[in-house]
Amino acid sequence: MGVRGIWEVLKDFADSSTSLSALALRYASVNQSANSPSTVQRGLRLGIDARNAPLRTIFYRLGHLAALLISPVFVFDGPHRPSEKRGRRIYRRDHRYTVGFKLLLEGFGFAIHEAPGEAEAELGLMSQLGIIDVVLSDDSDVFIFGARVVMRKYVYSLISILTTSHIGGGLCSSPLHDCTHPVPIWTSPEPSPTSSTPTSTSASSSPMFCTSTFILMGVLSGGDYHKGLEGCGHAIAYRLAQYGLGAQLVAAARSSSLRPGSTHSAQLQSWRDAVKTHLRSDPQGLLGRRYPSLADTFPDSVPNIAALQAYLNPITSSPSALSQLQLSFFQHTPRFNLGKLATICSSKFSWESPCVLQKFKSFVWPGLVLRTIVDRAQGRKEHYPAVDVATRPLFEYLHVHRKVDNIIYCDVQFWPSRFATVVIEAVVSAEDEELSSDDDIGVNSAVILQLPAAITAQLHPSGKPCSVVLANQN
Repeated sequence: MGVRGIWEVLKDFADSSTSLSALALRYASVNQSANSPSTVQRGLRLGIDARNAPLRTIFYRLGHLAALLISPVFVFDGPHRPSEKRGRRIYRRDHRYTVGFKLLLEGFGFAIHEAPGEAEAELGLMSQLGIIDVVLSDDSDVFIFGARVVMRKYVYSLISILTTSHIGGGLCSSPLHDCTHPVPIWTSPEPSPTSSTPTSTSASSSPMFCTSTFILMGVLSGGDYHKGLEGCGHAIAYRLAQYGLGAQLVAAARSSSLRPGSTHSAQLQSWRDAVKTHLRSDPQGLLGRRYPSLADTFPDSVPNIAALQAYLNPITSSPSALSQLQLSFFQHTPRFNLGKLATICSSKFSWESPCVLQKFKSFVWPGLVLRTIVDRAQGRKEHYPAVDVATRPLFEYLHVHRKVDNIIYCDVQFWPSRFATVVIEAVVSAEDEELSSDDDIGVNSAVILQLPAAITAQLHPSGKPCSVVLANQN
Protein backbone atom coordinates (compact mmCIF):
# COMPACT_ATOMS: atom_id res chain seq x y z
CA MET A 1 0.00 0.00 0.00
CA GLY A 2 1.06 3.60 -0.52
CA VAL A 3 2.58 5.35 -3.52
CA ARG A 4 3.04 3.13 -6.57
CA GLY A 5 6.67 2.21 -7.21
CA ILE A 6 8.07 4.01 -4.20
CA TRP A 7 9.73 0.96 -2.67
CA GLU A 8 11.55 0.39 -5.97
CA VAL A 9 12.95 3.93 -5.76
CA LEU A 10 13.65 3.72 -2.04
CA LYS A 11 15.91 0.67 -2.32
CA ASP A 12 18.69 3.01 -3.48
CA PHE A 13 18.29 5.16 -0.37
CA ALA A 14 18.41 2.50 2.34
CA ASP A 15 21.07 3.24 4.94
CA SER A 16 21.82 -0.41 5.42
CA SER A 17 20.26 -3.79 6.00
CA THR A 18 19.99 -4.65 9.66
CA SER A 19 17.86 -6.92 11.79
CA LEU A 20 15.35 -5.81 14.36
CA SER A 21 17.39 -7.64 17.02
CA ALA A 22 20.57 -5.80 16.09
CA LEU A 23 18.79 -2.46 15.83
CA ALA A 24 17.28 -2.86 19.31
CA LEU A 25 20.64 -3.67 20.87
CA ARG A 26 22.42 -0.95 18.93
CA TYR A 27 19.89 1.59 20.10
CA ALA A 28 20.14 0.36 23.70
CA SER A 29 23.89 0.92 23.58
CA VAL A 30 23.38 4.68 23.15
CA ASN A 31 20.76 4.90 25.91
CA GLN A 32 22.75 3.45 28.80
CA SER A 33 22.55 4.87 32.28
CA ALA A 34 25.34 7.34 33.09
CA ASN A 35 25.60 6.00 36.65
CA SER A 36 25.62 2.35 35.59
CA PRO A 37 26.98 1.88 32.04
CA SER A 38 25.87 -1.77 31.96
CA THR A 39 22.23 -0.79 32.59
CA VAL A 40 20.05 0.23 29.68
CA GLN A 41 17.64 3.02 30.61
CA ARG A 42 15.07 2.12 27.98
CA GLY A 43 14.66 -0.03 24.93
CA LEU A 44 13.92 0.86 21.34
CA ARG A 45 10.61 2.68 21.04
CA LEU A 46 9.02 1.11 18.01
CA GLY A 47 5.85 2.43 16.37
CA ILE A 48 4.12 -0.37 14.48
CA ASP A 49 1.49 0.03 11.78
CA ALA A 50 -1.08 -2.48 13.06
CA ARG A 51 -2.30 -4.48 10.09
CA ASN A 52 -4.69 -7.39 10.46
CA ALA A 53 -3.55 -10.95 9.87
CA PRO A 54 -4.65 -14.40 11.02
CA LEU A 55 -4.58 -14.38 14.82
CA ARG A 56 -2.15 -17.28 15.15
CA THR A 57 0.31 -15.43 12.93
CA ILE A 58 -0.12 -12.34 15.12
CA PHE A 59 0.56 -14.43 18.25
CA TYR A 60 3.84 -15.70 16.80
CA ARG A 61 4.89 -12.22 15.70
CA LEU A 62 4.19 -10.77 19.13
CA GLY A 63 6.18 -13.58 20.71
CA HIS A 64 9.20 -12.63 18.62
CA LEU A 65 8.88 -8.95 19.55
CA ALA A 66 8.50 -9.78 23.24
CA ALA A 67 11.95 -11.43 23.24
CA LEU A 68 13.64 -8.19 22.10
CA LEU A 69 14.63 -5.10 24.06
CA ILE A 70 11.77 -3.15 22.50
CA SER A 71 8.88 -1.05 23.78
CA PRO A 72 6.37 -1.18 20.92
CA VAL A 73 3.19 0.81 20.44
CA PHE A 74 0.71 -0.60 17.92
CA VAL A 75 -1.19 2.10 16.06
CA PHE A 76 -4.56 1.25 14.49
CA ASP A 77 -6.60 3.18 11.93
CA GLY A 78 -9.34 5.28 13.51
CA PRO A 79 -12.89 6.36 12.69
CA HIS A 80 -11.83 9.14 10.28
CA ARG A 81 -9.73 6.99 7.98
CA PRO A 82 -10.66 7.30 4.27
CA SER A 83 -13.79 5.50 3.16
CA GLU A 84 -12.12 4.51 -0.12
CA LYS A 85 -8.60 3.55 -1.18
CA ARG A 86 -7.40 2.61 -4.66
CA GLY A 87 -11.00 2.59 -5.82
CA ARG A 88 -12.09 0.08 -3.18
CA ARG A 89 -14.49 0.83 -0.35
CA ILE A 90 -12.95 0.64 3.12
CA TYR A 91 -15.33 -0.40 5.88
CA ARG A 92 -14.83 1.66 8.98
CA ARG A 93 -16.03 -0.90 11.47
CA ASP A 94 -13.42 -3.14 13.07
CA HIS A 95 -12.16 -5.99 10.95
CA ARG A 96 -13.03 -9.40 12.40
CA TYR A 97 -9.38 -9.90 13.36
CA THR A 98 -8.94 -6.48 15.02
CA VAL A 99 -10.72 -7.35 18.28
CA GLY A 100 -8.67 -10.52 18.70
CA PHE A 101 -5.50 -8.63 17.73
CA LYS A 102 -6.07 -6.10 20.51
CA LEU A 103 -6.79 -8.84 23.05
CA LEU A 104 -3.48 -10.50 22.21
CA LEU A 105 -1.69 -7.17 22.57
CA GLU A 106 -3.19 -6.74 26.02
CA GLY A 107 -2.04 -10.23 26.95
CA PHE A 108 1.52 -9.45 25.86
CA GLY A 109 1.36 -6.09 27.64
CA PHE A 110 2.03 -4.01 24.53
CA ALA A 111 0.74 -0.45 24.13
CA ILE A 112 -2.25 0.19 21.85
CA HIS A 113 -3.16 3.50 20.24
CA GLU A 114 -6.03 4.26 17.89
CA ALA A 115 -5.34 7.13 15.53
CA PRO A 116 -8.20 9.49 14.62
CA GLY A 117 -7.42 8.88 10.95
CA GLU A 118 -4.85 6.64 9.29
CA ALA A 119 -2.23 4.84 11.33
CA GLU A 120 0.61 5.72 8.96
CA ALA A 121 -0.11 9.46 9.29
CA GLU A 122 -0.18 9.17 13.08
CA LEU A 123 3.09 7.24 13.05
CA GLY A 124 4.70 9.88 10.86
CA LEU A 125 3.81 12.60 13.36
CA MET A 126 4.90 10.49 16.34
CA SER A 127 8.24 9.97 14.60
CA GLN A 128 8.67 13.69 13.92
CA LEU A 129 7.94 14.49 17.57
CA GLY A 130 10.51 11.96 18.77
CA ILE A 131 7.87 9.93 20.62
CA ILE A 132 9.01 6.81 18.78
CA ASP A 133 12.47 5.99 17.46
CA VAL A 134 11.59 3.80 14.48
CA VAL A 135 8.46 3.18 12.41
CA LEU A 136 7.82 -0.42 11.34
CA SER A 137 5.49 -0.46 8.34
CA ASP A 138 4.89 -1.85 4.88
CA ASP A 139 2.99 1.29 3.85
CA SER A 140 5.25 3.71 1.99
CA ASP A 141 2.96 6.62 2.87
CA VAL A 142 4.80 6.88 6.21
CA PHE A 143 7.55 8.67 4.24
CA ILE A 144 5.06 11.22 2.89
CA PHE A 145 3.79 11.81 6.43
CA GLY A 146 7.28 12.62 7.68
CA ALA A 147 8.56 9.47 9.41
CA ARG A 148 12.21 9.94 10.37
CA VAL A 149 13.45 6.36 10.60
CA VAL A 150 11.59 3.52 8.86
CA MET A 151 12.05 -0.23 8.81
CA ARG A 152 10.01 -2.23 6.36
CA LYS A 153 8.25 -5.16 8.00
CA TYR A 154 7.98 -7.58 5.10
CA VAL A 155 10.52 -9.68 7.05
CA TYR A 156 7.60 -11.44 8.69
CA SER A 157 6.51 -14.57 6.91
CA LEU A 158 4.85 -17.70 8.15
CA ILE A 159 7.91 -19.81 7.35
CA SER A 160 10.37 -17.66 9.29
CA ILE A 161 7.96 -17.14 12.15
CA LEU A 162 7.64 -20.83 12.75
CA THR A 163 11.39 -21.49 12.64
CA THR A 164 12.73 -22.43 16.07
CA SER A 165 15.92 -23.97 17.34
CA HIS A 166 15.75 -27.48 18.76
CA ILE A 167 18.92 -28.25 20.64
CA GLY A 168 19.34 -30.88 23.32
CA GLY A 169 16.25 -32.95 22.66
CA GLY A 170 13.94 -29.99 22.09
CA LEU A 171 14.74 -28.20 25.35
CA CYS A 172 16.18 -25.14 23.68
CA SER A 173 13.64 -22.56 22.63
CA SER A 174 14.60 -19.49 20.63
CA PRO A 175 12.05 -17.21 18.93
CA LEU A 176 14.89 -15.07 17.63
CA HIS A 177 15.22 -16.09 14.03
CA ASP A 178 12.37 -14.08 12.58
CA CYS A 179 13.94 -10.89 13.97
CA THR A 180 17.52 -11.63 12.89
CA HIS A 181 16.93 -11.45 9.12
CA PRO A 182 18.47 -8.23 7.77
CA VAL A 183 15.92 -5.80 6.34
CA PRO A 184 16.39 -2.31 4.88
CA ILE A 185 16.20 0.74 7.12
CA TRP A 186 15.81 4.34 5.99
CA THR A 187 16.78 7.47 7.92
CA SER A 188 15.46 10.91 7.03
CA PRO A 189 18.14 13.52 6.21
CA GLU A 190 16.43 15.75 8.79
CA PRO A 191 16.20 13.68 12.00
CA SER A 192 13.97 14.84 14.80
CA PRO A 193 15.95 17.02 17.24
CA THR A 194 14.35 15.14 20.15
CA SER A 195 15.36 11.68 18.94
CA SER A 196 18.63 10.00 19.87
CA THR A 197 18.28 7.20 17.34
CA PRO A 198 21.61 6.39 15.68
CA THR A 199 21.59 8.08 12.28
CA SER A 200 23.46 7.53 9.07
CA THR A 201 25.00 9.72 6.42
CA SER A 202 24.42 7.27 3.59
CA ALA A 203 22.20 7.58 0.53
CA SER A 204 19.15 8.70 2.46
CA SER A 205 20.85 12.06 3.05
CA SER A 206 20.23 12.85 -0.63
CA PRO A 207 18.01 15.90 -1.27
CA MET A 208 15.79 13.60 -3.34
CA PHE A 209 14.87 11.65 -0.20
CA CYS A 210 12.25 14.13 0.93
CA THR A 211 8.51 14.55 1.40
CA SER A 212 7.99 16.69 -1.69
CA THR A 213 9.50 13.97 -3.92
CA PHE A 214 7.16 11.37 -2.49
CA ILE A 215 4.12 13.63 -2.82
CA LEU A 216 4.90 14.30 -6.49
CA MET A 217 5.18 10.57 -7.07
CA GLY A 218 1.83 10.01 -5.34
CA VAL A 219 0.14 12.68 -7.44
CA LEU A 220 1.57 11.61 -10.80
CA SER A 221 2.14 7.84 -10.60
CA GLY A 222 -0.77 7.20 -8.22
CA GLY A 223 -1.28 5.99 -4.68
CA ASP A 224 -3.93 5.15 -2.16
CA TYR A 225 -6.01 8.27 -2.81
CA HIS A 226 -5.95 8.63 -6.60
CA LYS A 227 -4.89 6.63 -9.64
CA GLY A 228 -2.56 9.38 -10.84
CA LEU A 229 -1.74 10.45 -14.39
CA GLU A 230 -2.25 7.77 -17.02
CA GLY A 231 1.01 6.95 -18.76
CA CYS A 232 3.20 8.41 -16.02
CA GLY A 233 4.98 5.68 -14.07
CA HIS A 234 6.97 6.02 -10.89
CA ALA A 235 10.29 6.37 -12.77
CA ILE A 236 9.07 9.41 -14.72
CA ALA A 237 7.55 10.99 -11.63
CA TYR A 238 10.74 10.48 -9.63
CA ARG A 239 12.91 12.02 -12.36
CA LEU A 240 10.57 15.00 -12.64
CA ALA A 241 11.12 15.55 -8.93
CA GLN A 242 14.83 15.97 -9.66
CA TYR A 243 13.88 19.15 -11.50
CA GLY A 244 12.40 20.52 -8.26
CA LEU A 245 8.81 20.03 -9.42
CA GLY A 246 7.85 18.27 -6.19
CA ALA A 247 8.94 21.21 -4.07
CA GLN A 248 7.16 23.58 -6.50
CA LEU A 249 3.94 21.57 -6.19
CA VAL A 250 4.01 21.60 -2.38
CA ALA A 251 4.74 25.34 -2.32
CA ALA A 252 1.87 25.99 -4.76
CA ALA A 253 -0.54 23.92 -2.70
CA ARG A 254 0.43 25.63 0.58
CA SER A 255 0.10 29.10 -0.89
CA SER A 256 -3.34 28.44 -2.40
CA SER A 257 -6.74 28.07 -0.77
CA LEU A 258 -7.53 24.75 -2.37
CA ARG A 259 -10.75 22.82 -2.08
CA PRO A 260 -11.62 19.43 -3.60
CA GLY A 261 -12.61 20.00 -7.22
CA SER A 262 -10.86 23.37 -7.38
CA THR A 263 -7.72 23.15 -9.52
CA HIS A 264 -7.67 26.70 -10.86
CA SER A 265 -4.97 28.73 -9.16
CA ALA A 266 -2.13 30.69 -10.68
CA GLN A 267 0.44 28.72 -8.68
CA LEU A 268 -0.89 25.34 -9.76
CA GLN A 269 -1.16 26.44 -13.39
CA SER A 270 2.45 27.57 -13.24
CA TRP A 271 3.40 24.14 -11.88
CA ARG A 272 1.47 22.36 -14.66
CA ASP A 273 3.20 24.49 -17.28
CA ALA A 274 6.58 23.64 -15.75
CA VAL A 275 5.80 19.91 -15.82
CA LYS A 276 4.77 20.08 -19.47
CA THR A 277 7.90 22.03 -20.38
CA HIS A 278 10.19 19.48 -18.76
CA LEU A 279 8.34 16.57 -20.33
CA ARG A 280 8.75 18.12 -23.78
CA SER A 281 12.36 19.28 -23.53
CA ASP A 282 14.10 17.41 -20.68
CA PRO A 283 16.61 20.29 -20.53
CA GLN A 284 19.19 18.57 -18.29
CA GLY A 285 18.63 15.04 -19.54
CA LEU A 286 17.34 13.84 -16.18
CA LEU A 287 14.35 12.06 -17.71
CA GLY A 288 16.52 10.16 -20.17
CA ARG A 289 14.18 11.01 -23.06
CA ARG A 290 11.40 13.43 -23.98
CA TYR A 291 7.68 12.76 -23.46
CA PRO A 292 5.86 15.20 -25.79
CA SER A 293 2.67 13.14 -26.03
CA LEU A 294 2.39 12.99 -22.23
CA ALA A 295 2.86 16.77 -22.09
CA ASP A 296 0.22 17.37 -24.77
CA THR A 297 -2.39 15.33 -22.90
CA PHE A 298 -1.52 16.61 -19.42
CA PRO A 299 -4.93 17.53 -17.93
CA ASP A 300 -5.92 20.45 -15.73
CA SER A 301 -7.42 17.92 -13.28
CA VAL A 302 -3.89 17.04 -12.16
CA PRO A 303 -3.09 17.25 -9.33
CA ASN A 304 -6.16 15.73 -7.72
CA ILE A 305 -6.82 18.22 -4.94
CA ALA A 306 -8.41 15.73 -2.54
CA ALA A 307 -5.37 13.44 -2.82
CA LEU A 308 -2.98 16.36 -2.44
CA GLN A 309 -4.78 17.57 0.67
CA ALA A 310 -4.76 14.06 2.13
CA TYR A 311 -0.98 14.03 1.84
CA LEU A 312 -0.42 17.56 3.11
CA ASN A 313 -3.08 17.75 5.84
CA PRO A 314 -3.74 14.27 7.22
CA ILE A 315 -6.07 13.77 10.17
CA THR A 316 -3.92 13.10 13.23
CA SER A 317 -3.90 13.65 16.96
CA SER A 318 -2.54 16.99 18.11
CA PRO A 319 1.16 17.10 19.10
CA SER A 320 0.19 18.02 22.66
CA ALA A 321 -2.17 15.05 22.93
CA LEU A 322 0.51 12.66 21.66
CA SER A 323 3.06 14.10 24.08
CA GLN A 324 0.67 13.43 26.95
CA LEU A 325 0.16 9.86 25.75
CA GLN A 326 3.90 9.24 25.56
CA LEU A 327 4.21 8.48 29.28
CA SER A 328 1.41 5.92 29.20
CA PHE A 329 3.02 4.22 26.18
CA PHE A 330 6.48 3.82 27.68
CA GLN A 331 6.27 4.38 31.44
CA HIS A 332 7.39 0.83 32.21
CA THR A 333 8.71 -2.33 30.60
CA PRO A 334 5.79 -4.15 28.92
CA ARG A 335 4.33 -6.72 31.31
CA PHE A 336 2.54 -9.91 30.39
CA ASN A 337 -0.96 -10.70 31.55
CA LEU A 338 -0.38 -14.45 31.50
CA GLY A 339 -3.88 -15.46 32.56
CA LYS A 340 -5.50 -13.31 29.92
CA LEU A 341 -3.07 -14.43 27.22
CA ALA A 342 -3.63 -18.09 28.06
CA THR A 343 -7.40 -17.65 28.01
CA ILE A 344 -7.24 -15.98 24.58
CA CYS A 345 -5.05 -18.78 23.18
CA SER A 346 -7.42 -21.37 24.55
CA SER A 347 -10.61 -19.73 23.24
CA LYS A 348 -9.34 -18.44 19.87
CA PHE A 349 -7.05 -21.31 18.89
CA SER A 350 -8.71 -24.22 20.77
CA TRP A 351 -5.41 -24.99 22.50
CA GLU A 352 -5.57 -27.07 25.68
CA SER A 353 -3.11 -26.67 28.55
CA PRO A 354 -0.29 -28.87 27.15
CA CYS A 355 -0.39 -27.06 23.82
CA VAL A 356 -0.55 -23.62 25.44
CA LEU A 357 2.47 -24.39 27.63
CA GLN A 358 4.40 -25.72 24.63
CA LYS A 359 3.71 -22.52 22.68
CA PHE A 360 4.55 -20.36 25.70
CA LYS A 361 7.90 -22.13 25.99
CA SER A 362 8.89 -20.74 22.59
CA PHE A 363 6.97 -17.49 22.40
CA VAL A 364 6.36 -16.19 25.93
CA TRP A 365 9.01 -17.42 28.38
CA PRO A 366 11.95 -15.74 26.54
CA GLY A 367 10.21 -12.36 26.72
CA LEU A 368 9.21 -12.93 30.33
CA VAL A 369 12.79 -13.60 31.41
CA LEU A 370 14.13 -10.68 29.38
CA ARG A 371 11.62 -8.27 30.96
CA THR A 372 12.49 -9.64 34.41
CA ILE A 373 16.17 -8.93 33.85
CA VAL A 374 15.51 -5.40 32.61
CA ASP A 375 13.12 -4.59 35.48
CA ARG A 376 15.61 -5.82 38.05
CA ALA A 377 18.51 -3.95 36.48
CA GLN A 378 16.46 -0.74 36.54
CA GLY A 379 15.37 -1.26 40.14
CA ARG A 380 11.71 -1.61 39.27
CA LYS A 381 9.25 -3.61 41.29
CA GLU A 382 8.78 -7.09 39.94
CA HIS A 383 5.31 -8.39 39.19
CA TYR A 384 4.94 -12.12 39.60
CA PRO A 385 2.09 -14.44 40.54
CA ALA A 386 1.86 -15.21 44.25
CA VAL A 387 3.09 -18.79 44.04
CA ASP A 388 5.32 -20.64 46.51
CA VAL A 389 8.77 -20.63 44.91
CA ALA A 390 10.22 -23.25 47.25
CA THR A 391 14.01 -23.41 46.80
CA ARG A 392 14.17 -23.38 43.03
CA PRO A 393 15.70 -20.30 41.35
CA LEU A 394 13.84 -18.25 38.78
CA PHE A 395 16.49 -18.79 36.13
CA GLU A 396 20.15 -19.67 35.82
CA TYR A 397 22.82 -18.36 33.48
CA LEU A 398 24.66 -21.20 31.80
CA HIS A 399 27.15 -20.10 29.15
CA VAL A 400 27.58 -18.16 25.92
CA HIS A 401 26.10 -20.32 23.19
CA ARG A 402 26.44 -18.79 19.75
CA LYS A 403 26.59 -15.68 17.61
CA VAL A 404 23.84 -14.65 15.16
CA ASP A 405 24.00 -11.45 13.09
CA ASN A 406 27.04 -10.45 15.20
CA ILE A 407 24.94 -10.74 18.37
CA ILE A 408 26.21 -13.05 21.12
CA TYR A 409 23.50 -15.09 22.81
CA CYS A 410 23.63 -16.60 26.27
CA ASP A 411 21.93 -19.81 27.37
CA VAL A 412 19.57 -19.24 30.29
CA GLN A 413 17.87 -22.12 32.09
CA PHE A 414 14.42 -21.09 33.23
CA TRP A 415 11.97 -22.79 35.60
CA PRO A 416 8.46 -21.70 34.58
CA SER A 417 6.50 -23.51 37.33
CA ARG A 418 5.14 -20.42 39.10
CA PHE A 419 4.02 -18.92 35.82
CA ALA A 420 2.79 -22.16 34.27
CA THR A 421 0.42 -22.59 37.21
CA VAL A 422 -1.31 -19.33 36.26
CA VAL A 423 -1.57 -20.51 32.66
CA ILE A 424 -3.09 -23.86 33.61
CA GLU A 425 -5.63 -22.27 35.93
CA ALA A 426 -6.76 -20.03 33.08
CA VAL A 427 -7.35 -22.81 30.57
CA VAL A 428 -8.04 -25.87 32.74
CA SER A 429 -10.78 -28.14 31.43
CA ALA A 430 -12.35 -31.48 32.30
CA GLU A 431 -9.89 -33.26 30.02
CA ASP A 432 -6.93 -31.61 31.77
CA GLU A 433 -8.01 -33.04 35.11
CA GLU A 434 -7.11 -36.52 33.91
CA LEU A 435 -3.41 -35.62 33.77
CA SER A 436 -1.49 -37.49 36.43
CA SER A 437 0.91 -34.71 37.43
CA ASP A 438 2.17 -31.29 36.56
CA ASP A 439 5.28 -32.83 35.03
CA ASP A 440 3.09 -34.49 32.39
CA ILE A 441 2.61 -31.09 30.78
CA GLY A 442 6.01 -29.66 31.56
CA VAL A 443 5.12 -27.41 34.50
CA ASN A 444 8.18 -28.40 36.53
CA SER A 445 10.55 -28.93 33.62
CA ALA A 446 13.35 -26.48 33.01
CA VAL A 447 13.51 -24.70 29.66
CA ILE A 448 16.73 -23.46 28.08
CA LEU A 449 16.27 -20.05 26.46
CA GLN A 450 18.65 -18.02 24.34
CA LEU A 451 18.87 -14.31 25.18
CA PRO A 452 21.34 -11.63 24.07
CA ALA A 453 24.40 -11.63 26.31
CA ALA A 454 24.25 -7.82 26.32
CA ILE A 455 20.94 -8.11 28.22
CA THR A 456 21.88 -10.89 30.63
CA ALA A 457 25.05 -8.94 31.49
CA GLN A 458 22.92 -6.27 33.14
CA LEU A 459 22.41 -8.57 36.13
CA HIS A 460 25.35 -10.88 35.60
CA PRO A 461 28.36 -9.01 34.15
CA SER A 462 30.86 -11.86 34.65
CA GLY A 463 29.09 -14.20 32.24
CA LYS A 464 29.90 -17.20 34.44
CA PRO A 465 27.20 -19.73 35.43
CA CYS A 466 25.11 -18.56 38.36
CA SER A 467 21.53 -18.68 39.68
CA VAL A 468 19.04 -15.84 40.12
CA VAL A 469 16.49 -16.49 42.84
CA LEU A 470 13.08 -14.85 42.82
CA ALA A 471 12.40 -13.13 46.12
CA ASN A 472 9.07 -13.72 47.83
CA GLN A 473 6.84 -10.67 47.67
CA ASN A 474 4.04 -9.85 50.01
